[in-house]
Amino acid sequence: MTSHTLFVCTTCAKVRAASGSTQPCKSGGQKLLEALNQLAQDWPLRDRFTIQPVECMFVCEKSCAISFSAPGKYTYLFGNLSLYDPLSAILDCASQYHHHPIGLLPYGSRPDPLKTTVLARIPPQPVAPIAMPSV
Repeated sequence: MTSHTLFVCTTCAKVRAASGSTQPCKSGGQKLLEALNQLAQDWPLRDRFTIQPVECMFVCEKSCAISFSAPGKYTYLFGNLSLYDPLSAILDCASQYHHHPIGLLPYGSRPDPLKTTVLARIPPQPVAPIAMPSV
């Protein structure tokens, strides 16, 4: 059963088809998604993570982008990723995320390609609704 999701923006770094070409070009995000799916085939946590494409994460100036998300955990958004970085770093970081009870990824423990690429750390949703004081 999967409870964690690795989202990959497939719109990131959209490449325009050369004029006259009828073949659509793959975006950098689509290439990243394909490479991660290939690499994750032998990943021990493959059955714990869904690798899911998403059309847009709205960080176009920071492409390529991914995020880690799970119920009760922080959500991390990463940008400025490259197909030329070791993609295993993404799966290594996802493993750290999986093993931490609330998904914290301290700077010093993240793989080098993901140390300076965090765009956001979003807190988990509260388990119970927060009561707002009446005015």
